[in-house]
Amino acid sequence: MGIGINTGEVVVGNLGCNRRSKYGVVGSNINLASRIESYTVGGQILISLNTLKEVSSIVKILQQKSVKIKGFSHPVTISEVGGIAGKYNLFLPTRSEKFVT
Repeated sequence: MGIGINTGEVVVGNLGCNRRSKYGVVGSNINLASRIESYTVGGQILISLNTLKEVSSIVKILQQKSVKIKGFSHPVTISEVGGIAGKYNLFLPTRSEKFVT
């Protein structure tokens, strides 16, 4: 399971009417977070440029790439998070493939 994170305004709450309602989140920012998550592989955390601007002083970025995301006319830059510094000082384990004959 991977995690996709985006920063922005969304609408959160009970949506619907008296007969049928559900708690949900809607908006283009939640759609972008979902689309970013679709690019992850197991254990990976990907963040948007909006999120990177907010947390750039404490996160360690492993790599960045631009991807074409459905519903967006321009490529979106996503960054892979390797860890968070500061008082948390937590880092994801580095993955490497070991090839054997």
